[in-house]
Order: sequence, then structure tokens, then C-alpha cells
Amino acid sequence: MRRKIWVLLMTSFASGQQTPEARLLEGNRLLEEGEYARAETVYRALSGNTSHAALTAKSNLCVVLQRQARYDEASGCTRELLAELTATGIGTRRFRVNILNNYAAQLLRHQDTLPEAEATILEAIAISAVPPSLSRAETAALRYTLALIRARQGRTGEAAEQFREVLKIQREELGPEHSGVAATLNNLGQIEIRRGNYIKAETLVREALDIWTRRSGRFHPHIAVACNNLAQIYRLSGRRAEAEPFFRQAIQALERTTGPYHPDLAIVLSNFAGYMIDIGRLGTALALYQRALEAQSRSGGNTADLQRKIAGVTAHLRRQTADLLVNAQAADYPGQSGSVH
Repeated sequence: MRRKIWVLLMTSFASGQQTPEARLLEGNRLLEEGEYARAETVYRALSGNTSHAALTAKSNLCVVLQRQARYDEASGCTRELLAELTATGIGTRRFRVNILNNYAAQLLRHQDTLPEAEATILEAIAISAVPPSLSRAETAALRYTLALIRARQGRTGEAAEQFREVLKIQREELGPEHSGVAATLNNLGQIEIRRGNYIKAETLVREALDIWTRRSGRFHPHIAVACNNLAQIYRLSGRRAEAEPFFRQAIQALERTTGPYHPDLAIVLSNFAGYMIDIGRLGTALALYQRALEAQSRSGGNTADLQRKIAGVTAHLRRQTADLLVNAQAADYPGQSGSVH
């Protein structure tokens, strides 16, 4: 029997074929590394039936679409999968809970969909509480999404408490170097930024950045998130000289991984432009805002705020130019004392 299994395995390997489970693992690796386009190809090829691997591939495909800022496609993908689960009864309770969790996270983008996001995650939590209960790590994932919703609702005290509880479970169940630990640390840091506790925020975000760097290297979307937050901490706390390298690293990481037309890149470019205004480099700020506008526009996002900022900087530059001309004319024609005949 062992000989037959060995021969089958070697034949599969030699012919270049992979089991659906092996291909799913490959897609998951690409997703973790930020290779979203390649991961999408793998998941689409797998999602043609109702096997466990195919259902998981469909779920992960929705996540990949979200990461690529294809938000409408991602939401449609998840709604379609939920409808399929309801209509056919396929998929485990655990799987449905995970899909609801993903859908709640997708709804976080817009303020007007926060009530639906809250209702969705509370439904997932209620389902997860029915015996047999899910693992502590799986329950923590639901609490993490609920904390994100609370933060978006401005309920930062509740959000911080939830994040701290999640962090404790993640460290115990997943280990201190898990990417989820870094994500929770980063979100706690963002709350401290809002509160103006910049020293505490720096400690939290630095730890998140260190974990993500050890896991993924310098160029990954997660790295960009942490670098942007550190840059904002230094900018807001008056340590401006320390901010610029982190803005640049965040931009470089996003350009390498998500491309030049992603809304996350637009956010970082806009923040960097604000920093340039702080130090009086209005021309550079205008160029950064224009790049941000193109990224936001190409990704289908709202551009009104960026257009307003561009108009403000442009008007300021025109006033500066006019003042320079007036000063130059005054230097060329100095005032004279005495009467004119």
C-alpha cells in the first residue's frame, strides 16, 4: 500500500499537477505576500464547484478583490457567496461565520454602510456562540472586526478595549509574530494618534512595523500602512525631519505592490503633501496632490476633497507669485523723497 501511494504522489509531482488543496495553499501564500493579481488567478481557477477548496477559494477571491480596491466586485462576490450558501445549504457554520466577517469588513468603507456592517458582524458573533463554539482565535477575528466598526463609529474607548482583548488572545493562540498581532497593534496605535498620545502610538505602530517587516520584508501593503502612520505621528508631534523617510517608504511599498492607482496610495500621497505644506514646499505639495488625485480617480474613489486641496494650494501659489512680482517692482522703482514737478 505504501508503495502505491508513493508512486501516485511521484506521478502527480512529475506531471506538474497539484491537488486543489495544494493550489489553494499556493494562492494563500501569494495573498499573504501581497501578490494579489497572481492570487486572483489561482482562486478563480479553483472556484468552479462546491468542494471545500473551491468554497474557500471563492471566499479568498472576495478578499483579493477588496485588497485590489475593486470594492464593488468584492462586495458582489461576497453577497453571491452568501446567497449560494443560503440557497444550497453547503458550507459549514464556521465557513458562513467567516464569510459574514469578511462582508462586515468590506462594509467599513462608507459611513452610510456602518449600520449594515454592525448588524452583519453581530449576526456572525451570534452564530459563532451556538455550541460547539469556535476557537478562541476565530472568535477574536470577529471581535477584531467589531472593534474596527466601533472605531469608525467614533466609539474609540470601546474599540480600544476590544482591540486589547483581541491582542491578548492573538498572542496566546497565534504567537507574537503573527500578522494579525501586528494589525491589532497598528489599530491601537491609530486610536492613540486620534487621542494625541503620540509616544504611546509610536511604540504600538513601531512594534507592528517590526513584525510585518520580519514577515514580509520592506515592500508590502502592510508595511505601507505602518510607515504612513509613523510618518503622521512624527508630523503631528513636531518631529518633522523623521516623517519624510517613512512617507517615502510607504509610497514605494504601495507602488511596488498595488500599483500607481490605488486609493491607499492616494491617502499616503495626500498626507505627504500636507507634510510638504507644513515645511513650506508648496510646489512639491501640489505635485503630490495631483498624483493622489489621479490615483483616486483611476480607482473610482471620491475626488472632491483632493480637488479642494489642489485649488487651495494653487491659489496660495498664485498669491505668492503675485507678491514676488510686487516686491520685484518695488525694488526696481524705489520711492523718492521731495516733490515731483
